[in-house]
Amino acid sequence: MAKQVTKCCHWVAQSYLKAFAADEGRQRIWRFSRNDGESEVKHIDKVAVKFHLYAPLQADGRRDDAVEKKLAELENFSAIRRGRQFAMTSPIFPGNHCARW
Repeated sequence: MAKQVTKCCHWVAQSYLKAFAADEGRQRIWRFSRNDGESEVKHIDKVAVKFHLYAPLQADGRRDDAVEKKLAELENFSAIRRGRQFAMTSPIFPGNHCARW
């Protein structure tokens, strides 16, 4: 059985959009309608998304979503870190990693 390729790719991370959520469940966000410019509440799954944005078509006709998978990993890591205070030392960045930047 072939693995399923990611279809819906967000150009703005869903975890970032949740910071602007309009409901208690953090699942909906206010946005302006493309059609008439009126404001509307939309589900985050339906905002800033395009089919196969990070899954280009290969020469053999299959889609490669490796970039999308890596971006999802990064988004998950970022969402976890946002929920905690980021320490000056961590297993990922031993020592004072801020000095490197």
